[in-house]
Parts: sequence; structure tokens; C-alpha cells
Amino acid sequence: MSLHQKLNKVPDEPTLKGIWLMTKKDVSKVKKVLSTYLSKMEVYFEYSKEEIEHYFLPWENVMYTYVIESEDKKIITDIFSFYSLPSTILKPCKY
Repeated sequence: MSLHQKLNKVPDEPTLKGIWLMTKKDVSKVKKVLSTYLSKMEVYFEYSKEEIEHYFLPWENVMYTYVIESEDKKIITDIFSFYSLPSTILKPCKY
């Protein structure tokens, strides 16, 4: 396991410029970016600000959402989100 952790370790801080962990102050900008992207689909969900807060704001050790701003630092251009769910329930067993 320690070799796996060593080989797959990522930096503690992002090395890209203009990227940060989403905060509550980013919700309205994230809503705009997400709505613009989703509106290109034939069928899509329209998130309210409350739903974006609920589904996208980071939860420590569980859920992470990052935002990326434009080079001129005026708008958020992208977001990405992921879950971190360790497989600690998997134990050697006979099944």
C-alpha cells in the first residue's frame, strides 16, 4: 500500500495558476458556468444556487470541487468535481 501511495501521490497544493477549491462565494459564478454548459444539451437539469451549494461545495475527505478562472481573472471558465471514497470496507474474506 505504501508503494501505491508513493507512486500516486499528488501535490498538497495545485500547481496550476488560477485554480482553487470552490467556496461559497463562487456559487453564483459556478451556477452561470454550469447552466451555460448544460443548456447545450437537449434535456438538462437547472440547478438553483441552493442545489449547487448542496451538491458541489466541498466536504472534507469526501467531495472536492475546483474552479478555474480566466487568465484576466475576471470569470470562472471551468469547474471540476470528484469524490474521494476510500475502499476501506474491502477486506480479505472468503467471498
